[in-house]
Amino acid sequence: MKRIGTYYMKRKVIVVDKSQTVQWEDKKVPACTIKKILEPRYLPKSMVFTMDGLCVLGILFAAGFFFFNFKYRNVRYIRMSSPNMNNIIILGCVLIYISGILFGIDAEIVSKKTHEKVCQTSAWTASFGFTMAFGALFSKT
Repeated sequence: MKRIGTYYMKRKVIVVDKSQTVQWEDKKVPACTIKKILEPRYLPKSMVFTMDGLCVLGILFAAGFFFFNFKYRNVRYIRMSSPNMNNIIILGCVLIYISGILFGIDAEIVSKKTHEKVCQTSAWTASFGFTMAFGALFSKT
């Protein structure tokens, strides 16, 4: 490899050494472009299944809390804690768990067109669930 020129960054100038003769490989001038190589990366299946299992467990716990809240809504302490607001918080948490499950679905599992819809749906459910859960929580205080 021979040096045929120097680029000075401060002056933004290329100085070419005229005494050097240039011999390119294959007698072609190399392309002066950046080649972008897009390589898809996927989550490991074990991690997706573990997180999906935890999200399902969270949904089951939320269902249990909802049932408890509904069954004992006339008990004084539950009634004082605003059971309707508690139900909205629980529903918001369930939406966030559903969003977590949807985030695990990638283009390796479904087609690219379906993956775009799943990605949008997961973002919407996460936003809506967060708004419901924390909106109801903040309105209680």
